[in-house]
Amino acid sequence: MKTISNFILILFLLLKSAISQTHFIPLMVDHACFKSQPSRNYVEIYASLFQKDLSYLPFSEKFKARYLLTAQVQQGDSIIEQQSKQTESIVDSLPEITADKQFVSLFAFELPGGRYQAKIMIEDLNSGGRGEYLCELQSRPYSEDSLNLSDTEFAYNISKPVPLSEFNKNSMFILPNAAGSYSVLTPVLYFYGEIYNLRYDPAVTGEYSSTCFITNSQGDILRKFPGKIHKKPGSSAVLVDGFNIVTLPDGIYYLNLEVQDQQSLQLARQKKKFSYHKPVRKPLAQTENPDNQDRETAIQAQYGQWNEYQMDQEFNSAVFIASEDEIKIYRTLDLPGKRAFLYQFWQKRSTLNPNIKTDYLERVQLVESLFGSSRTKGWQTDRGRVLLQYGKPDEWNKYYMEADKKPYEIWIYHAIESGIQFVFADLQGFGEFELLHSTHSKELHNPGWLRLVTKAESSVGFDSGNDFQF
Repeated sequence: MKTISNFILILFLLLKSAISQTHFIPLMVDHACFKSQPSRNYVEIYASLFQKDLSYLPFSEKFKARYLLTAQVQQGDSIIEQQSKQTESIVDSLPEITADKQFVSLFAFELPGGRYQAKIMIEDLNSGGRGEYLCELQSRPYSEDSLNLSDTEFAYNISKPVPLSEFNKNSMFILPNAAGSYSVLTPVLYFYGEIYNLRYDPAVTGEYSSTCFITNSQGDILRKFPGKIHKKPGSSAVLVDGFNIVTLPDGIYYLNLEVQDQQSLQLARQKKKFSYHKPVRKPLAQTENPDNQDRETAIQAQYGQWNEYQMDQEFNSAVFIASEDEIKIYRTLDLPGKRAFLYQFWQKRSTLNPNIKTDYLERVQLVESLFGSSRTKGWQTDRGRVLLQYGKPDEWNKYYMEADKKPYEIWIYHAIESGIQFVFADLQGFGEFELLHSTHSKELHNPGWLRLVTKAESSVGFDSGNDFQF
């Protein structure tokens, strides 16, 4: 009996030791409240974690991390709402895992006015590591008749919308900065807010002004940015901007926003804390940056054996998701510079989608197999470009056998801009389909495309006014 008791005691101690050694995963969390309905608000919770805190296991000659994020909204002892997201990250080699790379997620809840508690939990599905973050939420009441400013959302980047992204809002892509922390590597303080209850008359051109300034914890104004006058788009508007704060010393600061209605003269204010980190430089002889060493190792692991032609091929296939500045910069680089640039190019985008490089290059292979020829790479074709830029269409309709028309295709995407279409046709008869028309706001628009695919001998008396239009 004593032996059994000793065994149970040892087993308990072993279990306790194993539990105590569970890997803790730190989370960075922020939230913002926006007006939705008279009695309810739209509350967003932003959560981010560092890639280095996840466990990667071998997977099909690569390495994969899997984690589960859960957001609970509670009031007292009751769970009001709960959402969970399971995410995977795949890397070709372990040196790709860097100390500064983050994965960002967004949870959105529509809540009645009131105070709540939020619990954000992460579980590493490979190692069992866990993390938890608790915070207070306020779905604050917004007046229906006085000028109001929403909470402020800090961001790493604000740009044109990304198809199907959870970070799209009011026709903008807004990548949240959940930590509210900036540095010399991320020196632009991007922010987003919403303005409510502007006095608006469609018959009169109304205006409102906005002012932004930075203060310290004592309230002293350290930086004041030029004020702006805006035309009212309606009774509500968005306030979005970005300021370079690279000259600030290391410290804790507050972004102050002020908006004034130029007709009612009502004023609304909002203030939010952020931090700026500027590491102290040390002589190279005294220290080496391990993050830089990791980065160089990762660059060599991915691109060290590649020649310039291989680098150019990969970047050229990715120009559809690159900015104009990135394209210009890449064209000026030598081979080592291109290696470093291409590594950073994918690292930056993997914050939004951990598998973006793998997913995108698999898409490149797909368009090569579908549309490539001895004369043209698949990504250089119109269909290849659209598939790379917007993904696979929800509907792919092929019209190859109509006697009075040349072969054409209609691609349909249901979730982009409330539904868009692309029309391609083989006008020359060589199997090369050209983009003739799209309903996407940024693409070629040619409502009379049907006239182009109708064969000449069948087009006598064709009334262009009756062209089929989307």
